[in-house]
Amino acid sequence: TEESYLTPTPTPDCSILFEGFNGFQTGTRPLDWTFTGCNANTDVYTGVGQFGYALPSIKLDTRGDRIESASFVRPGQLSFWVRGFSVNPTSALFVQAFMTDSWDTLTEIYDLPVTGTTIGPIDVFPTASRLRFQFEKEYGNLAFDDVCLSLGPPSPPPITPTPSPSASPTPTPSPPPSTSPTPSTP
Repeated sequence: TEESYLTPTPTPDCSILFEGFNGFQTGTRPLDWTFTGCNANTDVYTGVGQFGYALPSIKLDTRGDRIESASFVRPGQLSFWVRGFSVNPTSALFVQAFMTDSWDTLTEIYDLPVTGTTIGPIDVFPTASRLRFQFEKEYGNLAFDDVCLSLGPPSPPPITPTPSPSASPTPTPSPPPSTSPTPSTP
């Protein structure tokens, strides 16, 4: 029987995406995700405590194993679940976001936790369109699960200069008309 390990539960605001990799061990792959070095049905952990919300988690067991998300728009904050197995402090998970034409690093996580832990929230660049998670292994393996991405704030409307009202010229007082002395008549 499949058992769900209910700690942690998914964040309620996963409005852009929530991916738990359900069915990965039986050949189900999330649409438009890419798995490099971890695409076999056996690249999973299914034991109690080895996955986040529900089984399985993805097993990252070789330097350079990488997961890339499907495309999205207007991201906000990211969280995901990990657990290290016999990892040392120099093994790391690199989290990157694809911008217009290159991958930019959001964070590098060293000293990976050896108990199931949700990492995040991590702010994602508002113009990012995909995420990439890459395991930089020295020793050990990493279980990876429950990618959650919230919707970011709406893009501000384009700034249109608002004409400022023209100031009315302040009238300059005219000098009083000069008066000539009126000659007095004797």
